Amino acid sequence: MKTISKILVTGATGNVGREVVKFLKEKKTTIFAADLHKESVSLMFGEGVGFRKLDFYDESTFEQALDGIDIVFLMRPPQIGDVKTYMFPFIDLMKEKKIKLVVTLSIADANPMVPHYKIENYIKKIGITYTHIRAGYFMQNLSTTHKEVIQKEKDLFIPAGNAKFSFTDVKDIGEVAAFILFNGGYNNQTIHITGSEVYDLSEVAKMMSEILKLSFTYSNPSGKAFKKKMNDYGISKEMIRIMRLIYFGARVKKSDTIYTDFERIMKKKPRTLEQYIVEYSDSWK
Repeated sequence: MKTISKILVTGATGNVGREVVKFLKEKKTTIFAADLHKESVSLMFGEGVGFRKLDFYDESTFEQALDGIDIVFLMRPPQIGDVKTYMFPFIDLMKEKKIKLVVTLSIADANPMVPHYKIENYIKKIGITYTHIRAGYFMQNLSTTHKEVIQKEKDLFIPAGNAKFSFTDVKDIGEVAAFILFNGGYNNQTIHITGSEVYDLSEVAKMMSEILKLSFTYSNPSGKAFKKKMNDYGISKEMIRIMRLIYFGARVKKSDTIYTDFERIMKKKPRTLEQYIVEYSDSWK
């Protein structure tokens, strides 16, 4: 008989975290959603999901967040670039608490320049059993991070040049993560989750225009123009810095590799960009 594990999901109310929790709720396990506010967790998930306060800027929240936990889904808050200061102490405590498995959320091009890579390497270094999920570019970035600009200006104002992306639905990432958190089976492996199609942003703008019957463009801004625009829209300096780093990486290093790990693990095709645009159509109108 399978032992019921206690699973902590960090970033539980974010794009990926909420999907992880939703898919875990379908399984026989004990789930704790880590967030700053209990009300946010209760409102989003209702009954059946416990709450643990976790603030990576406040180490005093770490002990109770991990109390009695067996398995952790770990993701870096987008605004945190200095992972050595704000996340390594939490990882150290996971080691001390003898966490059985940590499933991390990383990015497809996890190179030494990005914070995700540092988290992956540190977990390996200190010897926690892990599964690293390297995900392709989130489709949902267009309906969250970049939503306001796209909605108001009908411009995919992103400094990605002519880079192509293997666009990935966060629902697919959440589904795979929940499967591995519950079933295990991928210890000390790196899993790549991407969509099955690649597009550059001009092609995405064209697809959005056709589906939504509106006119969207991709102006391919410079990094400097992107920084100014995001600052004007109230995006934090650290978030802007990380986004520029990711898009710079996409321009100089291919981000269009298609992996079949999702289909291999889940025995079905990943969701498509067309499906996503239809489902999230109200985001940009």
